[in-house]
Order: sequence, then structure tokens, then C-alpha cells
Amino acid sequence: MMGTVQYGTTPIVYSVQFRTRRTLGIEVHPDRSVVVLAPAGIAPDVIRQRVLRRGAWITRQQRYFERFLPGRPAREGIAGETWSYLGRRHVLRIRRSDQPCVKLTRGELIVYLPDTTDRALVKRQLAAWYHAHTRKRFNAEVLAALEILRAHHPVRTPKLAYRTMLRRWGSCTAAGVLVLNPDLVQTPVMCIRYVILHELCHLVHHHHGKAFYNLLERVMPDWKRWKDRLERSV
Repeated sequence: MMGTVQYGTTPIVYSVQFRTRRTLGIEVHPDRSVVVLAPAGIAPDVIRQRVLRRGAWITRQQRYFERFLPGRPAREGIAGETWSYLGRRHVLRIRRSDQPCVKLTRGELIVYLPDTTDRALVKRQLAAWYHAHTRKRFNAEVLAALEILRAHHPVRTPKLAYRTMLRRWGSCTAAGVLVLNPDLVQTPVMCIRYVILHELCHLVHHHHGKAFYNLLERVMPDWKRWKDRLERSV
């Protein structure tokens, strides 16, 4: 069930999850989504009024999380730009070569190509390099994370998908599809591992309740450290 209330000039869109509980609760998630946890049978108008009364808190939480959403600074493929990979920044260099390729070495991301003024080709070469390295890294991290999680809870191997998302690093669908934002490859390895473990825990608990965080704590005791690092890296 979905709903919307107007708080001043700000519309608040929320989803409702009915649970076996006595009280009504409201959660604001890191992607700024608003979830109402409601007792079964509660009237929609009661939910609307509660969301409206909590409007100030909800919008304050959304503004807080807005600071940590994935950013995508513009990149033009010009020598001297900085490009990030696994939490480290590398200076883009463009060199002439008859054989186009990309190499990462000693703090430099070097693009070799026949025409050093062909900015479109520079960006295509970089996109291909990131694509290949992202898939290789993410596949390895998912396998490692599954091994960690399975030591605590049996789970099936999810289908892995990639999607550039403006407001999320990853997600896990009810059908068991793990979706990762390719931009995550710009962050440190342990941040990648945190996101993957976080999403894989949703194969067991498809919510952000106490049971979910208890499991996350078991599979990654220092997850808060890497969550904070992820938030500071964007």
C-alpha cells in the first residue's frame, strides 16, 4: 500500500507494511524512502495523520541521508582529471599508441589510443575498463560474502544484476536478485563488502528490523565503520 501526504511544500511518499504489532512505527531508510509499519486493520486516514504529524522528523531524516547518496561527478575524459577505483583516486593520463588500451599503474589511469584528441574514444575505453573490472571485482566479492553468510544462515545463490541508481548503492529484490550500483567500484573494498553483505542479509530478512541487524552484526561486526566510510567517500 502506498500513500502521499503534503507537508508544507514537500510531498512525502510512503509505503505501508502491515505487521503483527500493536503500535504504528515510521522508518526513513538511507535511500530516503519512508516505510510505515502498521498493525493489521488500521485505517488509512490514521496512517496519513501520523505521517503528517511526523513530517518535520521525516523531512529532517531525508535531508540527512541526502548527503550520503551516491554522487556522480562529471567526467569529460580530459588528461589531469581524477578517477576513483577501489577507494583510491588516480590521475587520468592520455598517451599515444596504435593499440588502444587502459592501464592502472602507480596512481595513474593511463589511456593509450592512436588519436589523443579523440575524447569520445577515451571515454569509451574507460567505460569498457571499468565495466570489466567492476564485474570481476563484484563477482569475487559476492562469492566471498556468500561464504561468510552461509556460516550463519543457509541462503541460495542470488542472480547478480547491475544498475546505475541515483539514490542507492544496492538492493535485493523479493525474488532474490542482488542489484549493485556499478559506481560502488569507486569505493574501498570493505565498503563494497559491506553493501553486498547488507543486501545478502535481505535474502534472510527482507526488512530493516532487529533480526536483520542482528544478522548483519554477526556476519560483519564492524559494519558501522564501513557504512560510515562509505558515506564519507561520496
